[in-house]
Amino acid sequence: SSLTREGNESRNKDRQEKGESISSDFGHVFRDRVRNTPHTYGLPIDEELKKYSFTQKDASQITEIAKERPSFLSAREEMIYNQKKTHGDTFLGEQFGSSNGTRPQMYYDFEKILESNFVRPNRRQLKKLQNIDGNTKEIVGSKQKNINWTTCDQFAKKALFHPNDIVNLDWLPFYLWSDRDLGMARIHRFTYPTKKVVQHYQTEYGPYTRNIDWKQPKILLSEEIEKLLIAGDRKGLFYAITHQEVPDSIKQSNSSYPVIKLRLKIVDPYLALMYCNEPYAVLMSIADTGPKIESEMEKEAAVLNFNGEGHPVFRDIDHENYLTQVQREQRMKLESRKYLSVQRTPVDLSTLA
Repeated sequence: SSLTREGNESRNKDRQEKGESISSDFGHVFRDRVRNTPHTYGLPIDEELKKYSFTQKDASQITEIAKERPSFLSAREEMIYNQKKTHGDTFLGEQFGSSNGTRPQMYYDFEKILESNFVRPNRRQLKKLQNIDGNTKEIVGSKQKNINWTTCDQFAKKALFHPNDIVNLDWLPFYLWSDRDLGMARIHRFTYPTKKVVQHYQTEYGPYTRNIDWKQPKILLSEEIEKLLIAGDRKGLFYAITHQEVPDSIKQSNSSYPVIKLRLKIVDPYLALMYCNEPYAVLMSIADTGPKIESEMEKEAAVLNFNGEGHPVFRDIDHENYLTQVQREQRMKLESRKYLSVQRTPVDLSTLA
């Protein structure tokens, strides 16, 4: 109050004149912990601990907390939550014998658990698949698929082929038939091999190949891996020798180097290539002249009338550049092996004197 404050001020002034310590008033914080009051009966009342009367008007200004908190879930999340909650309550009710499907009090019946642990379970029976019939069918997932691939003899019917029509041209596949996951198209380039190239193939692979007539016409196929095609007839049959290093297992045994039997067929203006010993065939066009979109590719591929699992393929320029770089490095490495590397050590002439 104002009277108390005036009394404190006069008392502090008297203490200051006498040289005594002055009690400072910091509101609720006191230096002497107890305010110097003019009366001497009891300690002062702390204003912050006072209890004020609670009137009806004050009660109208207070809102009670809702018993159910507001839900901020979306309609979809709320529906999923309620379904899971209902399913969980029903499941627990069935497990613990609750008739109304509500969740009962949880407990563990250790005796029942121990008995179930001692019971030996029945051995799980292996389910035999009904869609496997030897190795003559292709199994895709759980479905059985009969694939009647076009044979090499069927492919050769009404075949038209002349090497002059395909050499020195870049042929790009746009449709592929295969049971393997091959999704890229690579340039096929056919050329007439030189005598030096033929002699190299005959020297390297001749001793390990059988039933190959090296006097027949030949075509060199430059693809991802180079191949020498030796004619088997005049209708597009060839025997391809892959340009790879002969394994030591073949050199040290009486085994023969694998030769690919394939057929070439001109379906104007396209060129078809088929492997006879495995499900693989491609339909090619001269680079930058074939169909560009899948619908056109499938339409043009239907002209070949080939039976098998096929799909369109596209060119990958980045992958081709990578392969070209790898092949260049391999050729440089092979060339370096042909020459002896002589390391010259410097000679100190003073030691010779």
